[in-house]
Amino acid sequence: MGYKTKEVILDPGETDSIVVVPPVYLEETAVNLNEIVVTAKMKVHRTGTTTEISNVHGTYLGNAGSLYDMLSWTPGLMVRGNNAVQLVNGTDVKVYINGRPAMSSAEITAISSDEVSKIEIIRDAGAKYSTNAPFVNITLRKRLKDYFGLNISDNAKFRRRFSNESNLNLAAKFNKLSVNTALTYDHSAIKAYSTHSSKVLSAIDSYESLYKQTYTNRANGIYLFSGVNYEISQKSNLLAQYTLGHNHGHFNSVNYTKVLHSDSQYDYVEYHNRPNDNNINHSFLLSFTQKFNKDAELNLLSNYSINKQFREEFINIQPLSSSEQLNDINNRLFDFEASFSFSKDKNYFDVGINSDYIYNKSLTDYDYRAQMSKRYDFMQAAYISYRNIFDKFIIKAEARYEYNYTKLND
Repeated sequence: MGYKTKEVILDPGETDSIVVVPPVYLEETAVNLNEIVVTAKMKVHRTGTTTEISNVHGTYLGNAGSLYDMLSWTPGLMVRGNNAVQLVNGTDVKVYINGRPAMSSAEITAISSDEVSKIEIIRDAGAKYSTNAPFVNITLRKRLKDYFGLNISDNAKFRRRFSNESNLNLAAKFNKLSVNTALTYDHSAIKAYSTHSSKVLSAIDSYESLYKQTYTNRANGIYLFSGVNYEISQKSNLLAQYTLGHNHGHFNSVNYTKVLHSDSQYDYVEYHNRPNDNNINHSFLLSFTQKFNKDAELNLLSNYSINKQFREEFINIQPLSSSEQLNDINNRLFDFEASFSFSKDKNYFDVGINSDYIYNKSLTDYDYRAQMSKRYDFMQAAYISYRNIFDKFIIKAEARYEYNYTKLND
């Protein structure tokens, strides 16, 4: 792209002479550009129930830090202390990345706001999705150059409790292969005290009551996210992701109540509750995208996840009784989605199918009396949507068929 540089030397001779400039012919040359940077102002566009914020890169949103930081600064959204994303009216929203649900909070933490190209706040999910709840779709920008980035951070808080979160994020691109990995370690410790007393005088009996409560909570969690993206060609893309979450919590609650009567007799109850939680989650995702031309695209997505929850709880009520309870829950989920989108002359079509299979197994042991239950859930769905744009008007029609089946086995 452009022309080669060419120099022509002219000899004017005497000062009053006329110099005739010969024709100059430029020779074309080809220059390979590794990357073209286009700078544009951030634009907010609202259409019906959708708010779209484009050109995020390089703005205050793009420089916010993590995706959670970016969402907390996004107009119309807020992020709670537990990383729960909500609309300003308090409604919970799910986070989608490039049109698919985020696997976990670890994936959201692994992506920098600098990678974002567009944010969409969709309040009406439509026929394509199995829920009517609002969600946020984050579109990532496409990098052309190879890069390597490593970020290590630690966040400690002291406010009635101690909590510490350590993060290690790695992002790299080598030719057609992109890698994104995040490792998070979370630790928190809480210890609280509460006490109050009262005194009652009556003609029948006078007594004093004393109440004390001690509560301690210690929790540790480790979360791993790893994603690999391979660009098969300019129109084909393959994505594989794995997420691991493991957290363990130890709680101890002691409630002590003592009542002293006027005849020096007293009653007391001491309540101990010591539950232990251990949760493990594995999730695997495989996605394939094929673009046939600028107006047609095929998306295939499969997701398999395993969730195990174990809770051991010991309750001791002195001098009355004591009990022990165990809960062991296993969940397995397989999800498959296929969609095809195409457009012609401002007519936009989207067709697809969804298939879900959920297996739930629960074991409860209360004072050595065990009970087991199993449940199977199947869901099949097909949808089609049509949209046409006429200047400032949008015509939209959608249809969705969904079949659900549940089988119980106690």
